[in-house]
Amino acid sequence: MGRGAVWGLACLLTAGEIRAAAVAESERAIPVWQEVDVVVVGGTCGAVAAAQAAAQAGAKVFLAAPRPYLGDDIAGCLRLWLEDGENPESPLAKSIYVPSEARLPFSYTADAPSGGKHKDNGGMLCDGLSDDVQHHTVEFAGDVAITADLGSVQAVDSVEVIAFKRAGDFETGAVHMSVSADGRTWSAAIPLTVRPTGDTENRLRYAAVLDRAVRAVKVAVKIKPGAKRQLVSELAVMAKGAGVTVVTPTPLRVKQALDRALLESGAACLTGAYATDLLRDASGNPAGIVMANRSGRQAVVAKVIVDATERATVARLAGAAFATYPAGPQRFTRVVIAGAAPAADGMTVHPLPGTYDAPVTLGGYKVKGARVPGRAYACALTIPMRDGSYRAFAEAEQVARDRTFTLSLLEGADTLFQIPPDPVKAAAPLAGAWPGAAKIDLGCFRPAGVPRLYVLGGCADMPREAAERLLRPLALMTAGERVGTAAAAEARALPQPAGVSLKGATGDAAAAGEVRESLNGPRPFLRGLPTVPSARAALPVLGEYDVVVIGGGTAGAPAGISAGRQGAKTLLIEHLYGLGGVGTLGMIGKYWYGNACGFTAEHDRGVTELGAAVHVVGKAEWWRRENRKAGTEIWFGAMGCGALVQDGRVTGVVVATPSGRGVVLARSVVDATGNAEIAAAAGAPCVFVGAEELAVQGVGLSPRKLGASYINSDFGYVNDCDAADLWLFGVRGRAGAGNVWDVSQLVESRERQRIVGDCWVTPLDILNGRTFPDTIAQARSNFDSHGYSVAEICYVSEPITEKGAHARSIFSANVPYRALLPQGIEGLMAVGIGISAHRDAMPILRMQPDVQNMGYVAGVAGATAAREGKTFRTIDIQALQRHLVAIGNLPQEVLEWRDNAFVDAERLAVAVKALSDGYKGVSLVLAQWAHAQPLMRQAYASARTHAERLVYAHVLGIMGDAAGAETLAAVVAGHQPGLGLSVSGESAFGRRMSEADSLIVALGRTKDARALEPLLTEVAKLDASSTFTRIRAVTLALEALGDPAAARPLAALLAKPGIGGHAMVHVSDISPAGGFGAGSGNERNLCLRELAVARALFRCGDCDGAAERVLREYAKDLRGVYALHATHVLKRD
Repeated sequence: MGRGAVWGLACLLTAGEIRAAAVAESERAIPVWQEVDVVVVGGTCGAVAAAQAAAQAGAKVFLAAPRPYLGDDIAGCLRLWLEDGENPESPLAKSIYVPSEARLPFSYTADAPSGGKHKDNGGMLCDGLSDDVQHHTVEFAGDVAITADLGSVQAVDSVEVIAFKRAGDFETGAVHMSVSADGRTWSAAIPLTVRPTGDTENRLRYAAVLDRAVRAVKVAVKIKPGAKRQLVSELAVMAKGAGVTVVTPTPLRVKQALDRALLESGAACLTGAYATDLLRDASGNPAGIVMANRSGRQAVVAKVIVDATERATVARLAGAAFATYPAGPQRFTRVVIAGAAPAADGMTVHPLPGTYDAPVTLGGYKVKGARVPGRAYACALTIPMRDGSYRAFAEAEQVARDRTFTLSLLEGADTLFQIPPDPVKAAAPLAGAWPGAAKIDLGCFRPAGVPRLYVLGGCADMPREAAERLLRPLALMTAGERVGTAAAAEARALPQPAGVSLKGATGDAAAAGEVRESLNGPRPFLRGLPTVPSARAALPVLGEYDVVVIGGGTAGAPAGISAGRQGAKTLLIEHLYGLGGVGTLGMIGKYWYGNACGFTAEHDRGVTELGAAVHVVGKAEWWRRENRKAGTEIWFGAMGCGALVQDGRVTGVVVATPSGRGVVLARSVVDATGNAEIAAAAGAPCVFVGAEELAVQGVGLSPRKLGASYINSDFGYVNDCDAADLWLFGVRGRAGAGNVWDVSQLVESRERQRIVGDCWVTPLDILNGRTFPDTIAQARSNFDSHGYSVAEICYVSEPITEKGAHARSIFSANVPYRALLPQGIEGLMAVGIGISAHRDAMPILRMQPDVQNMGYVAGVAGATAAREGKTFRTIDIQALQRHLVAIGNLPQEVLEWRDNAFVDAERLAVAVKALSDGYKGVSLVLAQWAHAQPLMRQAYASARTHAERLVYAHVLGIMGDAAGAETLAAVVAGHQPGLGLSVSGESAFGRRMSEADSLIVALGRTKDARALEPLLTEVAKLDASSTFTRIRAVTLALEALGDPAAARPLAALLAKPGIGGHAMVHVSDISPAGGFGAGSGNERNLCLRELAVARALFRCGDCDGAAERVLREYAKDLRGVYALHATHVLKRD
């Protein structure tokens, strides 16, 4: 690629005046993710059809899709409906449009009456409605047997029962069924097991495969002991065999079908991957692509490329000739679902088939009895376009949303749909009428002068009327199958590409700085991969701004608003197609806790005043409108993937867009990715999972229901820096989501990579009420950790004395400005859950109201630095605080604060003395441990009672001091009593262990020889039936002790039935997931337990290589968090 090519790419990406046309990128080596026969780029149904067909023809295939899901053209554009005369024929098309299983009709009777507020109307248990606990359930006071009569003998595939639960009120305990061929003789009882519903933890789906012919099904639904009643929603009897009725699919059905197609074909896939560059072999032929994703940038070497992107991005990168995109008014379509048709000047609205009546809910309960009688509408818009640049399309997306929003909106398409007016120039263009996808000459998909590449999409060289026919889903799948088969045949005849590299490009007026990015490989734990050389190149400059905000979520959307309001020229970049992050797209539409003051209070009032029927829809629209009102430019569908750094200062962001890769120059950069991705790329120190105990907060992928605003989930772990882990989590979450409308595109991770900043906020800072002089936010929450804790205070925290069933302690935390500044990096501020804080402080700091207020701070600070020619570190912090006081974010007293972290000797001595009274003041003692430790030893030695000695021994042991080892050993061995404290759940800061378990850990941490015997006695008692918390405690203790004498007993535990064998290293091992994965037997507990035993064994010297074998198996696990942890553990000190 020469000077003309880089200017062409700049025109493709940008519009408007820029001072510097390019940024020089140094030579580098790009790790290779895959070497394949065929690489398919794009996420349309046609892309999947091509990948599937190529794989079925024997080719090794990789598909790179830009969005977090497959089905851009159907699900993303909400083009769900088939037209008259369109009939699905291929297996792929049928999997989308023809249900493989159908519900059998039946009549039913119940042996107990319904009652209360949920009486049966005679057909509620088979009406197909099970979303609304208030209106779609039947109440029974006790056990009930429901008999379904199918009318005749039918082939039945499976049976399902949907029920709801609320602890202490209504809950089902178990479901069994019996079946009969004649209605008289019944089979033995068959248990129905709980399966993921893709819903909240309050909606349960019981299911069992039957696979036999029956006339009647009798389900016995047993009430849970202690419950007052049970609410049964639905009984479904599913027919065996493929259906024949064509349906309009939900977006989720489309995504699930395409996921399955690729998995079953053997084609590899990665979502969230943007094609950024073209690889060439030594002869100059196209030889694959370079892509950017959450792992950084990698190469995919391929013999043949199928470009199935919307705008033929790869063909443009390859230098193919295209018609010019005409400037001026252009026609687009956006599909929305709403209670009333949108209206705007110059827009034509056509209703689409079907109705989408939706209850409006928040937190699972109906809002004021509201319902939205939804209809789908195709909105045809005319939007002025300066050119075909990405920036012009980004603005068109905002204009379309301005015009198509309505207060009754339930759903809107991610992207606009357009028949591209600028097709590629092909060697054999289609002339004349559309012959049908099965007959079209594939020459129109081959760009002239560019070998080994197909353009599969609307930019193929054919009349625009024919392109419109091609872009119908059934036609595109048929064309995709033919192109994929042809690509596989072509690849078979070609040798493996040799001399593959990324050629350099030249450009003028280069901006200074070094382009930094992650080139560590596709997964953070993989090393030693092959690479391809990338020559020195010129990256086009996409624009210049005062403030650039990367990430439009809970922190980023407020940052864009506040920076714009300060008068800064601001750009907000979000890789999804909406703002608000977890609070909108993630379906967590209500606050758990948080300090809803100042800017957050303004936001909450604004959302209420907007008056949208659905809260999360109104919330997302408020974020978008206020950014637009503030003058902030918004780019959807783009991702920050690197940083431009000059002399330790970030001066720009490398951005991947659907049209390629470039640089946005900035005076201030706000990293609102929530994962510190730009900070990490710039070189800032960051932390996540390491070799220490594996502790991560749970992650979910919430289902989306039309009208709903709160559906929480938590069923796994994710490393947001691992693109493959994100893909896998999405596939599993969608597979386990059942039959809901859709699933969130945003993985709801509660713990991610965090910067190491100028200040590190700890749990002790929170407990001790530390007053930072540079406080810029005050967070508020209980200890909402979805998982166990690891900080020392969480083993010995003071029990809380509140009474009542809902007793919990609410903590306030002061957040210092310095916690948002990554060490050693200027020009960048990190916000969201990527700030500088201990993982056990984050449950207090990550509440949405507080993250929103921190995002507001970042925008103001960035705008101030840009305006004054300073950096984030050098602006007047007190002036910033005065502004925050004025708008209500902070109280006036903050302006007078001094750091109160240091405690004088007299106060510390008093705290040590008081500690024996139920750990009172322990947080103060731990915060000054260097000074407190000798006082603690003295206190232990002079303690008057066993209870006092045990408290001091416990705290000393947790801190690694063996002074109290004798007392701890005696208690663990059962020779002396414990304290008898009841500490669990919310009863102390971060405590997730019983007193006995915590004492076991303390004993091991003493590293005293007297610890070995009682700990070996404990390990001998353990097996798969033992509680996870006890296994965790014993293995942590032995791991800390590190005595080789513990190796053989630990190996014996690892070999016991049920303890080992839970790694997942093959795609065939992976099962669907969803909901709330609670219970002692769930996947997470099984893996954490196995890893805990293996890690302890490994650090005690191992036994016959048993621990190393387990760890190496986990190092290959498809689930990134487990693999990352195991890899770190295997790196011996």
